[in-house]
Amino acid sequence: MHQDSVKISLIVPVYNTRSYLETCVGSVKAQTFQDWELVLVDDGSTDGSGELCDSLAAEDARIRALHFDNGGVSRARNRGMESARGEAIVFLDSDDRVDPAYLARLWELRQQYGTELAAVGFSGDNESVSTLHKALPEVCMTSERFLRYALGDQYGITLSCCAVIYPAAWKLRFQEGIAYGEDSLFFCQALKRAGRIAYDAVPLYEYYTGREGNTFTRQSLKKMEERLGIWEQMQQLFGGHDSGLKGDFLRILCDVHLQAARQAEKERNPAARKRHRKEAAGYYKPLLRQGDVSVKHKLRLGLLLLSPVKGADLWEGLQKSKAASSQAASKADGSAKESETAGGE
Repeated sequence: MHQDSVKISLIVPVYNTRSYLETCVGSVKAQTFQDWELVLVDDGSTDGSGELCDSLAAEDARIRALHFDNGGVSRARNRGMESARGEAIVFLDSDDRVDPAYLARLWELRQQYGTELAAVGFSGDNESVSTLHKALPEVCMTSERFLRYALGDQYGITLSCCAVIYPAAWKLRFQEGIAYGEDSLFFCQALKRAGRIAYDAVPLYEYYTGREGNTFTRQSLKKMEERLGIWEQMQQLFGGHDSGLKGDFLRILCDVHLQAARQAEKERNPAARKRHRKEAAGYYKPLLRQGDVSVKHKLRLGLLLLSPVKGADLWEGLQKSKAASSQAASKADGSAKESETAGGE
Protein backbone atom coordinates (compact mmCIF):
# COMPACT_ATOMS: atom_id res chain seq x y z
CA MET A 1 0.00 0.00 0.00
CA HIS A 2 1.39 3.39 -1.02
CA GLN A 3 1.77 6.21 1.44
CA ASP A 4 -0.51 9.21 0.94
CA SER A 5 2.30 11.64 1.80
CA VAL A 6 6.03 11.48 2.39
CA LYS A 7 8.80 13.93 3.14
CA ILE A 8 10.74 13.45 -0.13
CA SER A 9 9.76 12.29 -3.61
CA LEU A 10 12.68 11.12 -5.74
CA ILE A 11 11.96 11.50 -9.45
CA VAL A 12 13.95 9.20 -11.76
CA PRO A 13 13.42 9.46 -15.55
CA VAL A 14 14.25 6.13 -17.19
CA TYR A 15 15.15 5.61 -20.83
CA ASN A 16 17.04 2.50 -21.96
CA THR A 17 19.19 2.18 -18.84
CA ARG A 18 18.32 -1.35 -17.81
CA SER A 19 21.97 -2.19 -17.07
CA TYR A 20 22.23 0.62 -14.50
CA LEU A 21 18.75 0.88 -13.03
CA GLU A 22 19.01 -1.71 -10.26
CA THR A 23 22.21 -0.09 -8.95
CA CYS A 24 20.50 3.30 -8.99
CA VAL A 25 17.43 2.04 -7.14
CA GLY A 26 19.58 0.06 -4.72
CA SER A 27 21.38 3.25 -3.73
CA VAL A 28 18.01 4.83 -2.92
CA LYS A 29 16.88 1.85 -0.84
CA ALA A 30 20.14 2.12 1.13
CA GLN A 31 19.36 5.69 2.31
CA THR A 32 19.62 6.39 6.03
CA PHE A 33 16.70 8.82 5.62
CA GLN A 34 13.69 6.57 5.12
CA ASP A 35 10.67 8.85 4.62
CA TRP A 36 10.71 8.82 0.82
CA GLU A 37 8.96 7.56 -2.28
CA LEU A 38 10.67 6.74 -5.56
CA VAL A 39 8.87 7.59 -8.81
CA LEU A 40 10.36 5.75 -11.80
CA VAL A 41 9.19 7.41 -15.02
CA ASP A 42 9.68 5.10 -17.99
CA ASP A 43 10.06 7.36 -21.03
CA GLY A 44 9.18 4.81 -23.71
CA SER A 45 12.17 2.53 -23.12
CA THR A 46 12.78 -0.27 -25.64
CA ASP A 47 15.43 -2.31 -23.78
CA GLY A 48 13.27 -3.80 -21.03
CA SER A 49 13.79 -0.90 -18.62
CA GLY A 50 10.02 -0.39 -18.37
CA GLU A 51 9.42 -3.98 -17.29
CA LEU A 52 12.26 -3.70 -14.77
CA CYS A 53 10.61 -0.57 -13.32
CA ASP A 54 7.46 -2.61 -12.74
CA SER A 55 9.43 -5.44 -11.09
CA LEU A 56 11.22 -3.03 -8.76
CA ALA A 57 7.92 -1.37 -7.84
CA ALA A 58 6.34 -4.75 -7.09
CA GLU A 59 9.15 -5.48 -4.61
CA ASP A 60 8.83 -2.26 -2.58
CA ALA A 61 5.65 -0.29 -1.81
CA ARG A 62 7.66 2.95 -1.71
CA ILE A 63 8.45 2.62 -5.42
CA ARG A 64 6.01 3.55 -8.19
CA ALA A 65 6.43 3.04 -11.94
CA LEU A 66 4.87 5.34 -14.53
CA HIS A 67 4.95 4.66 -18.27
CA PHE A 68 4.73 7.14 -21.15
CA ASP A 69 5.62 7.28 -24.83
CA ASN A 70 9.07 8.74 -25.43
CA GLY A 71 8.96 12.49 -24.95
CA GLY A 72 12.38 13.38 -23.56
CA VAL A 73 13.87 13.73 -20.10
CA SER A 74 12.22 17.09 -19.33
CA ARG A 75 8.73 15.77 -19.98
CA ALA A 76 9.48 12.63 -17.97
CA ARG A 77 10.60 14.71 -14.97
CA ASN A 78 7.53 16.91 -15.31
CA ARG A 79 5.24 13.86 -15.31
CA GLY A 80 7.04 12.54 -12.25
CA MET A 81 6.54 15.81 -10.38
CA GLU A 82 2.87 15.86 -11.29
CA SER A 83 2.50 12.45 -9.66
CA ALA A 84 4.71 13.15 -6.64
CA ARG A 85 3.28 13.02 -3.10
CA GLY A 86 6.31 14.40 -1.29
CA GLU A 87 6.74 17.64 0.61
CA ALA A 88 10.00 18.08 -1.30
CA ILE A 89 11.34 16.95 -4.68
CA VAL A 90 14.76 15.46 -5.45
CA PHE A 91 16.00 14.29 -8.86
CA LEU A 92 18.21 11.32 -9.69
CA ASP A 93 19.21 10.04 -13.14
CA SER A 94 18.73 6.34 -13.73
CA ASP A 95 22.38 5.63 -14.59
CA ASP A 96 23.69 7.45 -11.50
CA ARG A 97 23.74 6.52 -7.82
CA VAL A 98 23.83 8.27 -4.47
CA ASP A 99 25.60 7.89 -1.14
CA PRO A 100 23.50 6.47 1.74
CA ALA A 101 23.63 9.91 3.43
CA TYR A 102 22.34 11.77 0.33
CA LEU A 103 18.73 12.43 1.35
CA ALA A 104 19.56 12.87 5.03
CA ARG A 105 22.09 15.62 4.31
CA LEU A 106 19.80 17.47 1.89
CA TRP A 107 16.95 17.40 4.42
CA GLU A 108 19.26 18.41 7.27
CA LEU A 109 20.63 21.42 5.34
CA ARG A 110 17.11 22.61 4.57
CA GLN A 111 16.02 22.31 8.17
CA GLN A 112 19.20 23.63 9.77
CA TYR A 113 19.46 26.80 7.71
CA GLY A 114 15.77 27.44 7.09
CA THR A 115 16.23 27.56 3.31
CA GLU A 116 13.77 26.20 0.79
CA LEU A 117 16.65 25.15 -1.46
CA ALA A 118 19.66 23.02 -0.45
CA ALA A 119 22.34 21.20 -2.44
CA VAL A 120 25.32 18.87 -2.10
CA GLY A 121 28.33 18.06 -4.29
CA PHE A 122 29.00 15.62 -7.13
CA SER A 123 31.59 13.05 -7.98
CA GLY A 124 31.93 11.68 -11.48
CA ASP A 125 33.90 9.79 -14.11
CA ASN A 126 34.30 12.75 -16.48
CA GLU A 127 36.35 15.92 -16.18
CA SER A 128 33.19 17.89 -16.98
CA VAL A 129 31.83 16.76 -13.61
CA SER A 130 33.49 18.25 -10.55
CA THR A 131 35.61 15.98 -8.40
CA LEU A 132 37.13 18.84 -6.40
CA HIS A 133 34.38 19.29 -3.84
CA LYS A 134 36.12 22.29 -2.35
CA ALA A 135 34.05 23.78 0.46
CA LEU A 136 32.74 27.29 -0.04
CA PRO A 137 33.63 30.00 2.49
CA GLU A 138 30.01 29.85 3.69
CA VAL A 139 27.22 27.28 3.82
CA CYS A 140 24.13 29.49 3.59
CA MET A 141 24.19 32.39 1.13
CA THR A 142 22.17 34.42 -1.37
CA SER A 143 21.41 32.77 -4.70
CA GLU A 144 23.47 35.35 -6.57
CA ARG A 145 26.49 34.76 -4.34
CA PHE A 146 26.21 30.99 -4.81
CA LEU A 147 25.98 31.42 -8.57
CA ARG A 148 29.13 33.53 -8.57
CA TYR A 149 30.95 30.69 -6.84
CA ALA A 150 29.45 28.22 -9.32
CA LEU A 151 30.40 30.16 -12.44
CA GLY A 152 33.99 30.61 -11.30
CA ASP A 153 36.59 27.87 -11.72
CA GLN A 154 37.81 27.66 -8.13
CA TYR A 155 35.21 25.42 -6.49
CA GLY A 156 34.06 23.07 -9.27
CA ILE A 157 30.32 23.38 -8.62
CA THR A 158 28.08 21.52 -11.09
CA LEU A 159 24.94 23.40 -12.15
CA SER A 160 22.55 20.46 -12.36
CA CYS A 161 19.00 19.88 -11.16
CA CYS A 162 20.27 16.76 -9.38
CA ALA A 163 21.82 16.83 -5.89
CA VAL A 164 19.33 19.57 -4.94
CA ILE A 165 16.15 19.50 -2.85
CA TYR A 166 13.18 21.64 -3.95
CA PRO A 167 9.81 22.47 -2.34
CA ALA A 168 7.09 20.53 -4.16
CA ALA A 169 4.68 23.43 -3.56
CA TRP A 170 6.57 25.60 -6.05
CA LYS A 171 5.31 23.44 -8.94
CA LEU A 172 8.30 24.35 -11.10
CA ARG A 173 8.47 22.67 -14.50
CA PHE A 174 11.24 21.82 -16.95
CA GLN A 175 11.28 23.42 -20.37
CA GLU A 176 10.34 20.58 -22.72
CA GLY A 177 11.68 20.00 -26.21
CA ILE A 178 15.36 20.72 -25.54
CA ALA A 179 18.08 18.10 -25.14
CA TYR A 180 20.95 19.91 -23.44
CA GLY A 181 21.08 22.28 -20.48
CA GLU A 182 17.46 22.01 -19.37
CA ASP A 183 18.56 20.91 -15.90
CA SER A 184 20.83 23.94 -15.42
CA LEU A 185 18.01 26.29 -16.39
CA PHE A 186 15.60 24.57 -13.99
CA PHE A 187 18.11 24.89 -11.14
CA CYS A 188 18.73 28.57 -11.89
CA GLN A 189 15.00 29.29 -12.00
CA ALA A 190 14.73 27.64 -8.58
CA LEU A 191 17.71 29.70 -7.34
CA LYS A 192 16.06 32.90 -8.51
CA ARG A 193 12.82 32.03 -6.75
CA ALA A 194 14.50 30.89 -3.53
CA GLY A 195 16.71 33.94 -3.05
CA ARG A 196 19.10 31.90 -0.89
CA ILE A 197 20.52 28.40 -0.67
CA ALA A 198 22.37 26.10 1.73
CA TYR A 199 25.23 24.18 0.10
CA ASP A 200 27.56 21.45 1.33
CA ALA A 201 30.31 20.41 -1.12
CA VAL A 202 30.45 16.83 0.21
CA PRO A 203 30.14 14.59 -2.91
CA LEU A 204 27.06 12.49 -2.18
CA TYR A 205 25.84 12.19 -5.79
CA GLU A 206 27.82 10.00 -8.21
CA TYR A 207 27.36 11.07 -11.81
CA TYR A 208 28.11 8.40 -14.45
CA THR A 209 28.80 9.72 -17.96
CA GLY A 210 30.49 6.71 -19.54
CA ARG A 211 27.50 4.98 -21.11
CA GLU A 212 26.82 5.32 -24.82
CA GLY A 213 24.05 7.84 -25.42
CA ASN A 214 24.85 10.07 -22.45
CA THR A 215 24.70 13.76 -23.45
CA PHE A 216 28.27 14.23 -22.18
CA THR A 217 29.48 11.78 -24.84
CA ARG A 218 27.56 13.23 -27.81
CA GLN A 219 28.43 16.70 -29.02
CA SER A 220 26.81 18.48 -31.96
CA LEU A 221 26.33 22.03 -33.17
CA LYS A 222 22.58 21.72 -32.57
CA LYS A 223 23.13 20.82 -28.91
CA MET A 224 25.65 23.61 -28.43
CA GLU A 225 23.17 26.10 -29.85
CA GLU A 226 20.53 24.78 -27.45
CA ARG A 227 23.06 25.24 -24.66
CA LEU A 228 23.62 28.84 -25.78
CA GLY A 229 19.88 29.46 -25.58
CA ILE A 230 19.89 28.14 -22.02
CA TRP A 231 22.80 30.40 -21.01
CA GLU A 232 21.02 33.39 -22.52
CA GLN A 233 17.93 32.63 -20.42
CA MET A 234 20.10 32.26 -17.32
CA GLN A 235 21.74 35.59 -18.11
CA GLN A 236 18.30 37.21 -18.27
CA LEU A 237 17.54 35.79 -14.82
CA PHE A 238 20.76 36.87 -13.09
CA GLY A 239 23.10 38.83 -15.33
CA GLY A 240 21.50 42.27 -15.35
CA HIS A 241 23.41 45.51 -15.93
CA ASP A 242 24.09 46.15 -12.24
CA SER A 243 24.64 42.52 -11.27
CA GLY A 244 28.03 41.28 -10.12
CA LEU A 245 27.38 38.31 -12.40
CA LYS A 246 27.54 40.38 -15.57
CA GLY A 247 31.21 39.59 -16.24
CA ASP A 248 30.68 35.89 -15.58
CA PHE A 249 27.91 35.65 -18.15
CA LEU A 250 29.84 37.66 -20.74
CA ARG A 251 32.80 35.29 -20.32
CA ILE A 252 30.71 32.13 -20.53
CA LEU A 253 28.61 33.25 -23.50
CA CYS A 254 31.75 34.27 -25.37
CA ASP A 255 33.34 30.90 -24.57
CA VAL A 256 30.31 28.81 -25.58
CA HIS A 257 29.96 30.70 -28.89
CA LEU A 258 33.62 29.89 -29.58
CA GLN A 259 32.99 26.23 -28.72
CA ALA A 260 30.10 26.31 -31.20
CA ALA A 261 32.41 27.85 -33.82
CA ARG A 262 34.86 24.98 -33.33
CA GLN A 263 32.08 22.43 -33.61
CA ALA A 264 30.77 24.14 -36.76
CA GLU A 265 34.22 23.74 -38.31
CA LYS A 266 34.20 20.03 -37.43
CA GLU A 267 30.79 19.72 -39.08
CA ARG A 268 31.97 21.70 -42.14
CA ASN A 269 29.48 24.49 -41.62
CA PRO A 270 31.36 27.72 -42.47
CA ALA A 271 28.27 29.94 -42.17
CA ALA A 272 27.63 28.81 -38.59
CA ARG A 273 31.33 29.13 -37.77
CA LYS A 274 31.35 32.74 -38.98
CA ARG A 275 28.11 33.55 -37.13
CA HIS A 276 29.25 32.17 -33.79
CA ARG A 277 32.65 33.81 -34.06
CA LYS A 278 30.93 37.15 -34.67
CA GLU A 279 28.62 36.61 -31.69
CA ALA A 280 31.63 35.77 -29.52
CA ALA A 281 33.33 39.02 -30.56
CA GLY A 282 30.20 40.90 -29.49
CA TYR A 283 30.53 39.50 -25.97
CA TYR A 284 34.32 39.85 -25.87
CA LYS A 285 34.42 43.63 -26.32
CA PRO A 286 32.42 44.50 -23.17
CA LEU A 287 34.17 41.62 -21.36
CA LEU A 288 37.49 43.46 -21.69
CA ARG A 289 36.07 46.30 -19.57
CA GLN A 290 35.06 43.96 -16.73
CA GLY A 291 37.55 44.33 -13.89
CA ASP A 292 36.30 41.21 -12.11
CA VAL A 293 37.21 38.91 -15.03
CA SER A 294 40.77 37.61 -14.79
CA VAL A 295 43.49 38.49 -17.29
CA LYS A 296 43.96 34.76 -17.87
CA HIS A 297 40.35 34.39 -19.08
CA LYS A 298 40.65 37.47 -21.29
CA LEU A 299 43.88 36.22 -22.87
CA ARG A 300 42.47 32.75 -23.49
CA LEU A 301 39.27 34.00 -25.10
CA GLY A 302 41.20 36.55 -27.16
CA LEU A 303 43.41 33.78 -28.51
CA LEU A 304 40.40 31.61 -29.33
CA LEU A 305 38.69 34.54 -31.00
CA LEU A 306 41.65 34.93 -33.39
CA SER A 307 41.34 31.26 -34.31
CA PRO A 308 38.72 29.10 -32.53
CA VAL A 309 40.38 25.80 -33.48
CA LYS A 310 44.12 26.55 -33.67
CA GLY A 311 43.81 28.95 -30.73
CA ALA A 312 42.28 26.20 -28.58
CA ASP A 313 45.08 23.80 -29.52
CA LEU A 314 47.72 26.44 -28.79
CA TRP A 315 46.20 27.31 -25.41
CA GLU A 316 46.01 23.64 -24.43
CA GLY A 317 49.66 23.21 -25.40
CA LEU A 318 50.67 26.24 -23.35
CA GLN A 319 48.82 24.92 -20.31
CA LYS A 320 50.45 21.50 -20.61
CA SER A 321 53.87 23.11 -20.98
CA LYS A 322 53.22 25.30 -17.93
CA ALA A 323 52.09 22.31 -15.88
CA ALA A 324 55.17 20.31 -16.93
CA SER A 325 57.50 23.21 -16.03
CA SER A 326 55.81 23.58 -12.65
CA GLN A 327 56.15 19.87 -11.98
CA ALA A 328 59.81 19.89 -12.98
CA ALA A 329 60.52 22.92 -10.77
CA SER A 330 58.76 21.24 -7.85
CA LYS A 331 60.80 18.06 -8.38
CA ALA A 332 64.06 20.03 -8.60
CA ASP A 333 63.19 21.90 -5.43
CA GLY A 334 62.53 18.63 -3.66
CA SER A 335 65.84 17.19 -4.85
CA ALA A 336 67.71 20.30 -3.67
CA LYS A 337 66.15 20.01 -0.21
CA GLU A 338 67.15 16.34 -0.04
CA SER A 339 70.72 17.29 -0.97
CA GLU A 340 70.82 19.98 1.70
CA THR A 341 69.57 17.49 4.26
CA ALA A 342 72.17 14.93 3.21
CA GLY A 343 74.93 17.57 3.32
CA GLY A 344 73.89 18.65 6.78
CA GLU A 345 74.20 15.12 8.02
